[in-house]
Amino acid sequence: MEGRPRERVGIAVVLVVLVGAVAPVGDLSPVGYGFMSGMTIEPADASRGDLAEILRNYERFWGGRGEQLRYLHHPMFLLEFGDTAFVARRDDDGEIAGYLFGFVGPAGYGYIHLVGVRDDVRSAGIGRMLYDRFTEEAVRRGATALKAITSPQNEVSLAFHTRMGFTDMERFDDYAGSGQVRIVMRKQLRSEPLS
Repeated sequence: MEGRPRERVGIAVVLVVLVGAVAPVGDLSPVGYGFMSGMTIEPADASRGDLAEILRNYERFWGGRGEQLRYLHHPMFLLEFGDTAFVARRDDDGEIAGYLFGFVGPAGYGYIHLVGVRDDVRSAGIGRMLYDRFTEEAVRRGATALKAITSPQNEVSLAFHTRMGFTDMERFDDYAGSGQVRIVMRKQLRSEPLS
């Protein structure tokens, strides 16, 4: 990104101490995640109809952000990249409790475009579970690192990604348009792609 000012994001922005360098991948196959009494959630491949359900329940995922992020929910993430889009469904009622849209790029990055977790199951490990499922698929496709993007004001996202092992965080001015600063976060998975 020549010509665009960027700077490394320090601990003051993230508000937590960054530790670790290379995250081990290991076996990330989920075997069922128990969250609340009588409820188990497991990740599954997203389907075309899932986007309509997500948008119908948009406020449950994004709350006070209103329509601010709705445009990021483009159908291409299910139609063209659906094999790297995942949902977590509650087994008690079949509703989507969380979702992740991503893809593996040609440069070896597994790019996480969007992750949403419903307000009634936050802090239950669903975001981590979806990241684990995406990481497993990204590694299978040869990814050597993960990449995600957030705004510098989103302290919840910055803290979550730090806990998930994203230790390389860089600030990009004008990333999403004039005056739209973003933090690009990276997590190294392995030094070489799988053969």
